[in-house]
Amino acid sequence: MESDQQLRNERCVDSCAGKLIRSNHRLMGTYVQLMPQMVQRRMEEIESKAAENAKAAEAAAAAAAAQGPAATDTSVSPMITLSPPAEVPAPFLSSVTDAGPEAHGSVLQPAGLGVSFEVDAAVSQSAAATEVKLFAAAPLTPATEACREGNSVAVRLWLDNTENDLNLGDDHGFSPLHWACREGRSGVVDMLIMRGARINVMNRGDDTPLHLAASHGHRDIVAKDLLTSGAQVCMCNRYGQTPLDKAKPHLSQLLQEKAEKLGQSMSKVPYKETFWKGTMRTRPRNGTLNKQAGIDYKQLSLLAKINENQSGELWQGRWQGDEIVVKVLQVRDWTTRKSRDFNEEHPKLRIFSHPNILPVLGACQSPPSPHPIIITHYMPYGSLHNILHQGTTLVVDQNQAVKFALDIASGMAFLHTLEPMVSRLCLNSKHIMIDEDMTARISMADAKFSFQCPGRMYSPAWMAPEALQKRPEDINRRSADMWSFAVLLWELVTREVPFADLSQMEIGMKVALEGLRPTIPPGISPHICKLMRLCMNEDPAKRPKFDMIVPILEKMQDK
Repeated sequence: MESDQQLRNERCVDSCAGKLIRSNHRLMGTYVQLMPQMVQRRMEEIESKAAENAKAAEAAAAAAAAQGPAATDTSVSPMITLSPPAEVPAPFLSSVTDAGPEAHGSVLQPAGLGVSFEVDAAVSQSAAATEVKLFAAAPLTPATEACREGNSVAVRLWLDNTENDLNLGDDHGFSPLHWACREGRSGVVDMLIMRGARINVMNRGDDTPLHLAASHGHRDIVAKDLLTSGAQVCMCNRYGQTPLDKAKPHLSQLLQEKAEKLGQSMSKVPYKETFWKGTMRTRPRNGTLNKQAGIDYKQLSLLAKINENQSGELWQGRWQGDEIVVKVLQVRDWTTRKSRDFNEEHPKLRIFSHPNILPVLGACQSPPSPHPIIITHYMPYGSLHNILHQGTTLVVDQNQAVKFALDIASGMAFLHTLEPMVSRLCLNSKHIMIDEDMTARISMADAKFSFQCPGRMYSPAWMAPEALQKRPEDINRRSADMWSFAVLLWELVTREVPFADLSQMEIGMKVALEGLRPTIPPGISPHICKLMRLCMNEDPAKRPKFDMIVPILEKMQDK
């Protein structure tokens, strides 16, 4: 009897445990489903709170200005003596600006609020005192808040939105990577680096993320993440400090040993007011350009014509103080339908979330402009075609060629994950732009609109045979892009224009009907030859996908 009772008790316990496990599974499933909504609600609460705090800060600043220097309010003292060292009144918490020892101002942040005040310190020689002027700075964005707090889920959701640029800086030039490194959020740092954050981007004080991670003693981020991703230990900020100078002695020694193992030079890279083009030194982009899809044509300044072809004119210009490229589309019979298609299609080209994609910043209709226009960032080195074939001073050795190929493959791998795809983008060297830090970026401004030259084909030398033989809807676009990439690889290693001795018509006919193919010359790396043949397989179904060749190119780059 006792054994039967014990058996019944065990079965009851097992049944209860099973129900509890199933209940937990259901709860976990519900939690996972609700997580995006919970994060979105939290981000909206942060935005709302930041806006309220900004209004309160503006009101406080206005009240302080109205009271004048004779105000006796003890919560904010208008004068802070220099000796002994100034102490911040209780309602404020000091926030380090990381701008260097000679920075003109510092930041005071009200306790518990998500808004900061800038303190402009002007030393009076006669009174030996510092006058404090308070005015509201821009509130923290949800992305910045998530990076500072280490909220990986919120950061991932933000990165998944193609209109968010992970390399943008805030009012002080801090990119999301700056904030994550400063606060020691290693998980967020890993995510940003994996998504393509610029490693050596500088803030307004010309500190890189490595400067901030080193100065705050975040050993894991310094040693494991930043250095192995290409951070430079000897890059000086405007005060002549390197990350080695800002780190504590034991971390500085570790940093130097790790950098030497990675083959970095220990010679200081001096700061220059105009940072060098072609080096790793970069700045965050102007975030205001990303936020305006519509453009006032009157605000554009067209300075010089760059090029003109069958689809329109290309101009260098300025918009809101930034250098841009303006593409003026030549379209016959601009109709209401074309206008509607233009409005529907150009926002899909505003892809800011990948470092190897050059997005369309915005567009302007016709009217008010004489022709429909789109604008994009100005790239100082122009296109890859210019660098390879038009006698520039840049040297593209095999290492740089592999780097360009990896950039292009990474960008295409990302584009191929989008649904729907950017369907009318022809991959060739004319549509690959080279940024100031020698990063290759696929230009979305070169994607054709549905009303542009329907049925016509340009640059057939880079097109897959099936793309020349069949209708667009009858081919595998991803496989056709892989063929175009193979021709780009051939172009990078040979430094020649494919089929340069033939006309466009002859190239198209011979590739489609006579089996004309690029010939791989002797002396090319066997690894690159094998990759080219793999990508140029005559059977589209046997060509690899871009996410399959990215690891191959990464291994080639490491050798």
